[in-house]
Amino acid sequence: FHEIGTIDLPAIIDYILRETNAPKLYYVGHNQGMTNLFALLSAKPRYNRKIHHAIGLATFGYLGTTDNRVVRRAAELTDKLYSTLKALNIHELKPTPDIVRLMSGIVCSSDMNELCVEMLRGFFGSTVDRSRNLLPAMVDDLLTSVSTRQLIHIGQLMQTKKFQQFDYRNYMINTQKYGQAKPPEYNLSRVLLPVSLFHGTKDFITSAKDALRLKDELRNVKNFLEIPDLNHIGFVYSDRLYARVNRKIIEIFNQHPKA
Repeated sequence: FHEIGTIDLPAIIDYILRETNAPKLYYVGHNQGMTNLFALLSAKPRYNRKIHHAIGLATFGYLGTTDNRVVRRAAELTDKLYSTLKALNIHELKPTPDIVRLMSGIVCSSDMNELCVEMLRGFFGSTVDRSRNLLPAMVDDLLTSVSTRQLIHIGQLMQTKKFQQFDYRNYMINTQKYGQAKPPEYNLSRVLLPVSLFHGTKDFITSAKDALRLKDELRNVKNFLEIPDLNHIGFVYSDRLYARVNRKIIEIFNQHPKA
């Protein structure tokens, strides 16, 4: 996500501002979308001047205090997984088209719908019960390829409980990349723009403790809203999203008009 934040994201922002001839834009990021912005502003703080206000939905920065046993166990296995993936020269995890068709086209959109609900409920909570008509689209969206290093990086954040750059687990490579043996932490004091954070109380990745720590580290948090019973993925697929989240985003943007 560091490269997405420091390379792709500034290109996207500059393109939008150039095409619209606007001096600034509003930013909404879910999950890693806000993490990317923090990485960008830590490395290139001049981009603070290009954003009116940033909204973070289920944002992760500091991790490691979740109660979800599956997520905690996965974090514990991060180093073993990293070594195995490197040894096998695997850099991308990509479901086959047949798996995607099986899940989104058959299991989640037919008489087997109940099986799909049971498979997804553990991670997505009650969102899957109230948004059953979206299950095929949800599975289709989620079964996409992902860089192995992104998953490893998130696992490292959980292990260290620090918001830092990727650890190559090799002091020589780290020194070559960063000029020091340990990866540097992101400097959140460089995030100067107005920020509003939304946290779901049923989030299985970011705990309330993690979310509050991020809030306290940021210098210009205008709003911190806890949304009852909303899961990590509910910020995208919940059938009550407009009333509980989107309407509040619009209100916040209207309260902080263009400069």
